Amino acid sequence: MEEKKIAGIKAAEYIKDNMVLGLGTGSTAYYMIEKVGELVGQGFNIKAVATSQSTADLANIFKIPLLSIDEVERIDLAIDGVDEIDGQFMLLINSADSRARASTSGSSSGSWASLPRRTP
Repeated sequence: MEEKKIAGIKAAEYIKDNMVLGLGTGSTAYYMIEKVGELVGQGFNIKAVATSQSTADLANIFKIPLLSIDEVERIDLAIDGVDEIDGQFMLLINSADSRARASTSGSSSGSWASLPRRTP
């Protein structure tokens, strides 16, 4: 679990004030979302689009202002976990809900940071 926490916190280092974020889903993304909440608490003007209902619920807990994908023209940075990277470096996400929302938020995104899970 320590590796997931490190990855989530490291991903948050790319976040700057006044960004619109795409917030990913999953155990690694949890730590990134927690860090985003800390940044909001420190006065960062951050808004976000969630890739799943569970992410939206976490964002609400950490007081991260949420927008629907229809309310934004562009997402400055989308951060989400990856379940698998294939031989052509395609990033695969297994959850159907996350896949659909990530596809929508990722296609509107200026930058994408992936949180690949460690494989044996």
